Amino acid sequence: MTDEAHTSALIVAVPAADQQALTGVEDPHVTMIWFGDAARLQDEALADNVVPGIQQALAEVTGRYTGFDVRVSGVGLLGPDKASVLLVESPELVEIRAELCASPDVERGWLMAEHQFPWWVCHLTTGYSGDIPTDPPESFRIDSLALWLGPERQNYPLLDLTRPMAASIIPPVDCPEDLSVCLRYADAHPDARWYAVKRANALGLTNHVPAAWMADA
Repeated sequence: MTDEAHTSALIVAVPAADQQALTGVEDPHVTMIWFGDAARLQDEALADNVVPGIQQALAEVTGRYTGFDVRVSGVGLLGPDKASVLLVESPELVEIRAELCASPDVERGWLMAEHQFPWWVCHLTTGYSGDIPTDPPESFRIDSLALWLGPERQNYPLLDLTRPMAASIIPPVDCPEDLSVCLRYADAHPDARWYAVKRANALGLTNHVPAAWMADA
């Protein structure tokens, strides 16, 4: 990690612990959104509660996605510092970033940053040697997002549908887009099917629910 990562504010996607060695980096991450200097973001955001809004956006987004694999599509050098990078392709990362950017607080935090790059290149930085990475992995798995505020790190795990969850934390369905995650969870945990049926009925999406679940609800 560079010294900049200890002073900047940013949202990152983090590889699963058992996948991190594949990247060849001590502290691997894919930068999703960069907010610039952490102290400046926190100082200027105090009155408007931008940081809590960013935290809320992360909590909501990570509650809708399970872990996923990303494909390494190439290697190269990026930016004026000639960072050595793995170029990454992932529709999930694109979707997650779009959802985060739709948050007014995330957008305001992003606009606070000075010298913001005009476009986003999905990549994982491996170092600043000026050398193109060799022997990159074909893919690696992402299982969490994180908010880095200088040295402080706040981790937001993605849904793990293989881990039993209490009924009180069944993936909530507040809009049609939430239903697919809840259905996958309910498929693995039958005790949650009543909730999936109830919310599907409320949203007029009963046709998305297996007929057998309707009989049991």
